[in-house]
Order: sequence, then C-alpha cells, then structure tokens
Amino acid sequence: MTPRAKNSLTPPRNWSRSSRRRLQKSRMRSVRKEFLARHSELKPLQTQWTAITKAKSALETTPDDEMANGTYGRYLCLLAGH
Repeated sequence: MTPRAKNSLTPPRNWSRSSRRRLQKSRMRSVRKEFLARHSELKPLQTQWTAITKAKSALETTPDDEMANGTYGRYLCLLAGH
C-alpha cells in the first residue's frame, strides 16, 4: 500500500462522525420540512385570527354590527366550540 492510498482511507472513527453529520442533516431537513408545512397551515389561520380580533373589538363599541357578529359568531360556534 502506498502512503497516498493509506492516507486516503477514512478510519472507522471518522466514519461514525460523518454518519452522525449526515443523520443530523437529514433530521434538519425533516424538521425544516415539517416547520414549513406547519407554517403554511398557520398563515391562513393568522389572517382569520386578525379578523376575529377586529370583530371582537368592533362589537365592544357597536354591538349591532352584523359583519362583526357574523365573524365572531362563526369563531365561537365553529372554532371555539361554544
């Protein structure tokens, strides 16, 4: 075996390190993928929540507001379970 060939081999100790790195990267990919999926699910809910809070504050000042009653009522009945 020539010195160059001997140096090109990776000792088993480094194999486990590189395997751990690959595993961490793959876990990071799966975590990132899950994060992006949840983020895309939450984005529409965030806009709905903004509308719900606006409706609730509108009802505090004008309790007869039909649009606010509809928005907040849907939230209470369908999402909050009241």
